Amino acid sequence: MRFHLEEVQIVFFSGTGGTKRVADAFYEELMKREIRVGLIELGGENSKNEFTEKVDSAGFYILIFPVYAFDAPGLIYRWIESLEGDLSGKQAAVISVSGGGEVWPNTGCRNGCRNALEQKGIQAVYECMMCMPANLAVKINDDLAMWMIRAIPEKVCLIVNDLLAGIERRTKYKKGPVCEYLSKLERRKGHLFAQSLLITDACKSCGWCEAHCPTSNIQMMGEPARPVFKNQCMVCLRCVYGCPFQAIQCNSSVIFREGFDLDEVERRMKGKELKPVKQCCKGLLLVGVKKYLLE
Repeated sequence: MRFHLEEVQIVFFSGTGGTKRVADAFYEELMKREIRVGLIELGGENSKNEFTEKVDSAGFYILIFPVYAFDAPGLIYRWIESLEGDLSGKQAAVISVSGGGEVWPNTGCRNGCRNALEQKGIQAVYECMMCMPANLAVKINDDLAMWMIRAIPEKVCLIVNDLLAGIERRTKYKKGPVCEYLSKLERRKGHLFAQSLLITDACKSCGWCEAHCPTSNIQMMGEPARPVFKNQCMVCLRCVYGCPFQAIQCNSSVIFREGFDLDEVERRMKGKELKPVKQCCKGLLLVGVKKYLLE
């Protein structure tokens, strides 16, 4: 099969920066191949026109998103729904990003996105999972985080090679009833997550959280101004980990008390030799990551 790669549009959402690194790597790799490429970040600081900036001339879309509630984030679906006009003949690759790899319960996380694209007339011809450090629940060591970060360019290069060769790749994973139930439960509870967050006296009323919330769920109110959360939270944790004064706290045990900052990991590990993958990637929860890094 021939893929329409004369002009490519990358569309992505990134909560705390991991998926953005993947999207930037795709952009750089396609530019190296002298392919015309655009980059749209949904929910980003400079994304006011994200649902009108379509680049109709693009024949191929690459959608990249972190796995939320074992599915694509709502912003990805909103962007697909906003597409208009004759989209027949256009193609897409769907790239999911997770901290656990292509294992249950992440299997089936691209189904809804793929189906939404095809309902618009866009053929989903390629899909796969990439791994980045998770920003909640499963804290990994710095060595493993660096292995994931360093793997990005190589993995992206292999995917672009597949696309240029016209290799079609579609998975047939199903979510199953248990995963469907967990997904719906997480989405319902997720909308209310931000209302459980605590604002400490460290808050300087700077408005960083309001400006960077991807769903405009935060509004600065009162005197002095403090963030007030509505009920459209995605649980991306951008406000929790990104607050310049660490003034937003959560009592949940799945949130990393020490924060989450991939740039800081790179600074800590600069010049250090990494432990072998098999040594720093142990346990059932990291089986998918080990396979991803070693294959």
